Amino acid sequence: MTAVPDDAFGDVPPEWVFVRTEFHPVDDAESYPDFAFVESFKHLELPEPDITVDVEGTDVVLETTDAALFVAVDASPLSGHFSDNYVHLTPGEPVRLSSQGAASESELEEAVSVRSLESTY
Repeated sequence: MTAVPDDAFGDVPPEWVFVRTEFHPVDDAESYPDFAFVESFKHLELPEPDITVDVEGTDVVLETTDAALFVAVDASPLSGHFSDNYVHLTPGEPVRLSSQGAASESELEEAVSVRSLESTY
């Protein structure tokens, strides 16, 4: 393990920094991003994200203008679940989640809501 030097991010405070990496397997299998944080979550200075939600059939597409961490999607009182939850969103990188349930597009549009880490404090 290598320590990050104190001046690695220039004048940017560590509570504003995270590192995003992504592994691309050789066999074209689906890859997922990974995030590392310099500070603990409670010390992060998170902006209030503007998360847009688009329902496309049984998929929910999330986008943001600012980093949004631990974004959770809920569609109560509908039954079922999503293909993933508690995702991190970064600007310019939409995330598509599939609904695993019997809800129609219009039912999902009416029921779906999102929250992120920033909205919990």
